[in-house]
Amino acid sequence: MHNMLSSIIIKCAIHCTFFIMTIHFRGERDCSKKNPFRKWCGAVGEIRSLLPQGLPMLALTATASAGTRKKITDMLSLHKSVQIVVSPNRDNIKLYLQKVSNEISDNFMWLVYELEQKQIECPKVLIYVRDYQRCSEIYHLFMQSLGAKAYYPPCATKTSENRMVAMYHSGTSPSIQEVVLSSLNDPNGKVRIIIATTALGMGVDIKGLHRIINYGPPADIESYMQELGRAGRDGKQSEALLMFHGRQLRNCTPEMLEYLKSSSCRRSKLLELFDKGTVSSHNFPNEKHLCCDICELVCTCETINCPDIPNSMNSLKTKSTGNTTSQKLRPVSVDQKQRLKGLLRECQKTMRETLLESNPKLFYANVDNVTCFTNQLIEDAVCK
Repeated sequence: MHNMLSSIIIKCAIHCTFFIMTIHFRGERDCSKKNPFRKWCGAVGEIRSLLPQGLPMLALTATASAGTRKKITDMLSLHKSVQIVVSPNRDNIKLYLQKVSNEISDNFMWLVYELEQKQIECPKVLIYVRDYQRCSEIYHLFMQSLGAKAYYPPCATKTSENRMVAMYHSGTSPSIQEVVLSSLNDPNGKVRIIIATTALGMGVDIKGLHRIINYGPPADIESYMQELGRAGRDGKQSEALLMFHGRQLRNCTPEMLEYLKSSSCRRSKLLELFDKGTVSSHNFPNEKHLCCDICELVCTCETINCPDIPNSMNSLKTKSTGNTTSQKLRPVSVDQKQRLKGLLRECQKTMRETLLESNPKLFYANVDNVTCFTNQLIEDAVCK
């Protein structure tokens, strides 16, 4: 079997100038493990052993730290290889870091106000969270605070196609995923605020995205570089705001913790921890106030926008005061509440069945936690 496989591969390789691979590898968070992210990537080294000696080989990967590149070369036995490494630094993205409270409303009401006021003109914002629960909490803060104003155009039917706020995670139904991705890929799409886990990642290019928020740090520097790098792909000035509190630090690597505790230039520290000295040249913004929230304090360029970007997330969050427009209230009878509860239960049941049909593996999970449509949420909605 081995000889037959070797013969087939050699015959194919004779007609190839290069043996090319795209490598998808686990990040630093799994630095103690030898298993690759893709199951069959672990067998690539064995396949290479069946090829004729001297056959040129090219291995490609996306964002990869020095540690991850070392794992790839070891796995493929590329010990005498020539590495061409391009710095992942994005000098058009300004970096912010804020330690915050664990109150969701305190951390995001400024963004609720902005969406309420600007509607479809509100800049697109991608909020990365670490789990389903935070995704649900932030999503429901927006929906409960905005009510009918969460949909566009005004007076539009309350469907997912018209909603300006969306959440995206591995448990999101395929139909909703399609609507969200379609809107994000459209420069004029209606989704302005997207709350997502890392399920919204590889292969997704969000048009016109210039704001990234990480609510809670990723486990490692490599993941953070990948997530903030989704902003400003058109070269325009962009922002990346990392908010965190103490409870969110349990799964962070030492390098990530070092970045969070640093009081020096965010960009320099991030690249130092990512590259470990393997990439010597980086481009930094000409004006220090466009680099990070540390460098803006010492910037002396005296340009009209110094020390911060106009209407930056940091300034909006700092200036945020007041409440949203008072909502109109009307009395609701007990019978109306019971009817509403019944309709919500039916909707919950339909959502469960749809998800289980599209993803049978969820049979072994708590489907309500995946959809964020829990019994407690129904009780809260009806009682309030």
